[in-house]
Amino acid sequence: MPLDTGGYICFGATQNDPDSARLALYWIDTNGLVVQYHQISLPGGAWIGRGGMQASDGGFLLVGEYYPGPGFDALLVKTDAQGNVEWYRTYGSPALYESLTSIVPAPWGGYYIGGSRETSTWVWEPWIVRVDALGNVIGEGNYGSPFHEEPAAQLTLTGNGNVLVAGAMSLGTGIMDGRAMLYEVDQAGEVVWQKLYGPVTRAALFVVHQVPGSTDLIAAGFDDRTEIVEPLMGTLLRTTATGDSIWMRSYAYHDSLVELGNAGFYDMQPTPDGGFIAVGFAEAIWQQGQSGWEQVYSRDVWVVKVDSMGCLEPGCNLITGMETQITNLQGALNVAPNPVLSGSSVQLFVTLPKGFVPQGQLRITITDPQGRLVHAEQLASMEAPFLLRSPSTAGIYHVHLSDATRWISGAKLVVE
Repeated sequence: MPLDTGGYICFGATQNDPDSARLALYWIDTNGLVVQYHQISLPGGAWIGRGGMQASDGGFLLVGEYYPGPGFDALLVKTDAQGNVEWYRTYGSPALYESLTSIVPAPWGGYYIGGSRETSTWVWEPWIVRVDALGNVIGEGNYGSPFHEEPAAQLTLTGNGNVLVAGAMSLGTGIMDGRAMLYEVDQAGEVVWQKLYGPVTRAALFVVHQVPGSTDLIAAGFDDRTEIVEPLMGTLLRTTATGDSIWMRSYAYHDSLVELGNAGFYDMQPTPDGGFIAVGFAEAIWQQGQSGWEQVYSRDVWVVKVDSMGCLEPGCNLITGMETQITNLQGALNVAPNPVLSGSSVQLFVTLPKGFVPQGQLRITITDPQGRLVHAEQLASMEAPFLLRSPSTAGIYHVHLSDATRWISGAKLVVE
């Protein structure tokens, strides 16, 4: 997180041997260089940091888990500005697993802390604990179904002193029995509203923010629309302040090497231009090789930038039937000449990776600078350039290549 004095602080842990871990703080400057590092030694067991925040006095609060054995207990540690321990608390029950991943200040002078709690063997639920300024428990609650929920409670403070939580609701015991979920919890620990999104599948949201300059919410996660365990796709969801869906879009990873990769978002931030930038992972799914099933490519960091409507190329929301956007085929559509004189002929060249199979008829859609649809036409063939006449009004237009359900590629067309 950013520091009041500039730069950033990172919260984590170091592992000294298989049975020992210590909390750690890393001070990082604006160039990304570690300028200070501090290990925190606490008695017994393994101490693992998962998140934190800067306190009002300049010190820090770290959350995570402590392993005394046989189970894990949640932990909250308060340090001074140099990382020296002032006090710490652990929370949980013997032999079960509790962990904390998020902490935000609360209106009563204490904190909301969020994470995950094991309620029975191999069943975890989102868990929110309300504590005072010294970490003493005021109240706590589980927020899920009787079945296992994948995400921990990652908290975002609202303007009214409540917290927003991104997560999932399990409707059964299977991995494909979930739905993405957002909910708001008040200062008494009661749910103010709760909404489910998308089809029943493997789905989860991991972070939710308020959109700057708006009462809307934006959330990120992943889902699986293929009705098999993989591949996953990234998900962005924009809602009203009370969780009513405005739009929900999926993002698939597909390039010249990886055909329909496994991917998802774990974090997201609004950007100054009104759009959003999401980060997560992308990887090739397991494939049958000479020596059995193998993963041909490693897992990579995945970064996706979209506009306020969730579009990689502005205007995608005007394409009827489009549900998913493919993120790594921007070079599949080329326009020439570009710039072009108004009313002149334009050639469109489509070059898709070998093995790419369109889902239905390919089509071209053009939107204007005001986000209006100006032209839509199906492609008869990809073998030759596709000719069309440029718009008669000067400006920057957006050309979209899509099939029946997916946005595939796009390009800007400058009309003079």
